[in-house]
Amino acid sequence: MYFDVVAPYQDILDPDTRESLGAIERPKTRVKIIWVQEKLSLASTYRIREVNVGGKPLLGEFSRLLMPPKWVKKHDTFRITEEAGEPLDEKESLVKVGDTVVQVLPVAEEERV
Repeated sequence: MYFDVVAPYQDILDPDTRESLGAIERPKTRVKIIWVQEKLSLASTYRIREVNVGGKPLLGEFSRLLMPPKWVKKHDTFRITEEAGEPLDEKESLVKVGDTVVQVLPVAEEERV
């Protein structure tokens, strides 16, 4: 089973009138349940993404410009990714006891491990 851990509802304001357009829950991260007991479940992050930790064109030290890219796989952590819009403040992005979770169905093939 897959779940989104979400931040409390956040008001969305019209940029011109400052009128409230409604409220949304912003996802902190997505987890899958990996262990279940009668009154307890254990969840883990599971998404893997490739990150370039090698040469970076036009950035950093000159020697890094000459290095070939080095792609490594990294697991997402309990932090929000920027694809969900503006990142949450660090204090808001931590997953805490009592946070709301919402079951997510179905999970796209590229997200499965």
